[in-house]
Amino acid sequence: MLRLREVLGLRSCVNTVCRMLNPAQATSAVQGVFHPPYLTLQQAAGAILGQPALCILKGGGGEFECNPSKPTTLYRLVDAAAVETPLPPIIPEVQRLQDLPYSPQALADLWAGRLQDPFATGIVVATAASALIALGHSPKAAQATAQTLWTERSHSLAA
Repeated sequence: MLRLREVLGLRSCVNTVCRMLNPAQATSAVQGVFHPPYLTLQQAAGAILGQPALCILKGGGGEFECNPSKPTTLYRLVDAAAVETPLPPIIPEVQRLQDLPYSPQALADLWAGRLQDPFATGIVVATAASALIALGHSPKAAQATAQTLWTERSHSLAA
């Protein structure tokens, strides 16, 4: 049913449902949505499904991905209660995610330190910080931890 996207040319409700599946019973989950009206709908669905900790954001292409140059609001469930957490931009120049000129190989280059791009790095750090917030970190602590994890990462891509 997921392959209906190829036929329809857009996501169907099946794609959304699959993003909400939690077969491992993870206590925290993250979700990205494309259409802003779905943010609170996904949040309410998470509560109905009994997801105790959930973090949803409007991400590029509906993915869980932060634009570090724009304010982001996280629509969360904290102990099953709906909470909105606004986050400020972490870099000053406004850019759009879709304007990045890189191929998929660029992610490996960014990780390995061969590519230096503050916006691309900001995407990784802001997205990681949002995931840490889903795990219960405060926004300030999450940002600091995400930055430290990025700075101290191993540049090796070996498993």
